[in-house]
Amino acid sequence: MMLCEVASSWRQAALSEHRLWDTVIFPSPQGRSPSIKYDQAARFIRAGGVERWFNRTGTKPILSFGEEVHPDHHSSHISLFLPLITKYARRLRHISLSMVKIKHFEFLRRGFPYDLFENLETVSICCTVQMSKEYLHAFETLNTPFQNKCPKLTHASFTLMQAHPLKFAMPWPQLTSIRIDSPSHVLSAAEWAELFSQCRNLRHATIVKPIDNEQWMGPLLNADSAHEALTSLCLPVHTYVARHEYFPWDILRQPVQFPNLRQLHLNLYLRHDKALGLLRLLTADFKSNLPKLEAIQISTPHDGPFEIPNDVREFVEQLAPLIVVSGTP
Repeated sequence: MMLCEVASSWRQAALSEHRLWDTVIFPSPQGRSPSIKYDQAARFIRAGGVERWFNRTGTKPILSFGEEVHPDHHSSHISLFLPLITKYARRLRHISLSMVKIKHFEFLRRGFPYDLFENLETVSICCTVQMSKEYLHAFETLNTPFQNKCPKLTHASFTLMQAHPLKFAMPWPQLTSIRIDSPSHVLSAAEWAELFSQCRNLRHATIVKPIDNEQWMGPLLNADSAHEALTSLCLPVHTYVARHEYFPWDILRQPVQFPNLRQLHLNLYLRHDKALGLLRLLTADFKSNLPKLEAIQISTPHDGPFEIPNDVREFVEQLAPLIVVSGTP
């Protein structure tokens, strides 16, 4: 929009450039005056702003549409999105949705069109509602319009407060990339195993706060399955989880093994020395558990020069250049 205000020639150039108008993602109504931000977006939608925006793209370019996902969402435009997603379904490559009320499940289950998302590549879903059988009307999972006939869908992102991602009916076997952020529902050992069982072609995964410490304490399940496809895994681990002496680094070998994992990225919200200390547990037997591992990147939220602590210096030097340590994950 700012380009249109520079000069008439710039305005004409901007209006004729289709790629400038192929995305409408409403910002999360967080921070100061969230209700005002929500009302502004609602007025824009009701006034036909989205249609006017997308009309500047012509008829061929594929589109991205939705609202920015945020774990603290208290509002959603999903009801206003219904006619727009129906209208542009065949042209959408990305959809981003938020659900903050039980009634929003019905928009996903029965409101949006099915079998029309032929160009859809990525989906982002934020859900702050508990997805129990009671709230799902006795169903085990929530049907979605993305579960069938989305041949290009390869990535899904979930920000869930009280649910496991497999509560959503999705084409799990065809996904090659996934991101899961569930601040209030970390995965149990059984859910971890089921996730990789369903997503058998997954190559890249980011799982924020990946496990429930208490559920994983004690003997884990036998390592009786191997996920052959996964090559890249990112685990952002928060301080209060990572510093626990029982943090189960065994998740990299049981109940699921990752024999072809090449890149492991750990976002550890700890001081460098604590992070490297924990790495001892992780890499104690990494050569046999992760035989194809090429790099372990450790990111911590501290900038500036980093000196390897003496107590882990020899350990780190033995693994160099396997380990890369950096600040600001």
